[in-house]
Amino acid sequence: MEKIKVYFIEQKQLLLYIELIIFFVLFPLIGVFSFKKIYPLPYIIIGGILSSIYLCKKRSFRVSKFSFLNVKKYLPEMLYRFFLLSILSLITTFIFWKDDLFLFINKGFYFWVSLVGIYSLAAVLPQEIIYRKFMFERYALVFSEKTIFHISSLVFGFGHIIYQNIISFTLALIGGYIFSYTYLKTKSLFLVTLEHILYGSMLYTIDIGKFFVMNIL
Repeated sequence: MEKIKVYFIEQKQLLLYIELIIFFVLFPLIGVFSFKKIYPLPYIIIGGILSSIYLCKKRSFRVSKFSFLNVKKYLPEMLYRFFLLSILSLITTFIFWKDDLFLFINKGFYFWVSLVGIYSLAAVLPQEIIYRKFMFERYALVFSEKTIFHISSLVFGFGHIIYQNIISFTLALIGGYIFSYTYLKTKSLFLVTLEHILYGSMLYTIDIGKFFVMNIL
């Protein structure tokens, strides 16, 4: 009986390895090599919905995960890190892309507000559900929490190869580690989503967000 139990666990682990490779490695590659331009937002939303259904069935969603859990304790550290990286991003943009500084705002205030709003409402939460909450829950059977921390960060960065430029991949990889660190430390989906919104909005404000869009410039 024990051998049968071990066998089924091993089979499930194998399927999880295959699932991880298909959804987080092959899918982005298909997007890159597809003959047609693939816009990632619909797939992000669908992935977020499917991940949410899985988590709800496992009863892994709790109100506390969306509440102000740990905000008082970790928010100052989070904002301090955000402030320093924002200054660094602004300086980098000024040095390398001075002419495009505040590109989206210059295209029109309402355009910028719409872009940041769509990004914040439609893209960030699904991504955090997929790459943080779902991954840390789903793959706990085959990986340690520390290993999932690295996998989550790496596949988050890798998923951005859809934009086909090294800058979006590099920034997403850095962001992946920042967000995974916050989630691992706080276990708060609310906080990591807030942090993701802050960084994304900052990038779309100063200019670097141009590396994360398709055919809107």
